[in-house]
Amino acid sequence: MQIFLFSLIPFPSILIFSLITYKMRKEIYEAWWHFSSLWLMISIPLILILPDGGGPFVAIGKGVVPLLSLTLFPFLSFIIVFGMLLRGKKK
Repeated sequence: MQIFLFSLIPFPSILIFSLITYKMRKEIYEAWWHFSSLWLMISIPLILILPDGGGPFVAIGKGVVPLLSLTLFPFLSFIIVFGMLLRGKKK
């Protein structure tokens, strides 16, 4: 039973993001989608390439990049979506 409840944890956030993207205009969704795909194409190889504990010249390692990516992605997504919404309402 605990495993089942633990597996339900992501669903509230998925529901919120689904409701937000459902009501988006097509051009806003496409801009966000391009940003998301570019973000993944940059962050996944960066996570795979970096050494575990950082190197002598690089102070960041595999643990820092996913955490940074996890915190920056929603913030930048919010800025992109609401920036385009405000720009669209001014016209």
